[in-house]
Amino acid sequence: MSALSGGRIVLGMGAGGLWDRISAMGVPRLSPSEAVNAFEEAIVLVKTLSGGGPPVTYRGRHYQVDQIEPAPVAALPVWTGSVGRKSLAATGRVADGWLPGHAADRLSERYRDSRPVIDEAAGVDRDPREIRTAGLCRPKMPPDPLRRRSDSLP
Repeated sequence: MSALSGGRIVLGMGAGGLWDRISAMGVPRLSPSEAVNAFEEAIVLVKTLSGGGPPVTYRGRHYQVDQIEPAPVAALPVWTGSVGRKSLAATGRVADGWLPGHAADRLSERYRDSRPVIDEAAGVDRDPREIRTAGLCRPKMPPDPLRRRSDSLP
């Protein structure tokens, strides 16, 4: 997808905020802590299995693979919608971007409280500026912009 899209597509991954729906599909329900561990492992595995190279063997707590050849193209950038401290730290360690969610922008409390957790976790092994954050732009609109426009038509 990355090669076909010219880099315009990202892969969104999460720890599973909708466990009732997830478990209804037959996926075993994980504790929040284990879900974040699986989420971080999954991001690492997606990146490890791309970009070519020798066959990969991976032994994690949640995922195991034996001698799988990585895809020849680079992985899509992985973005998360992390909210909790543990998943925000995982985002900082292994993801490429973060979408704050709930219409949070750089002035919001969510951004002010969360981005430092990402930056601290990233700062251990990489530059925190490598982890992009999607920003929202909320223009001020009249209460009912369509009605006002249609009222002025001939």
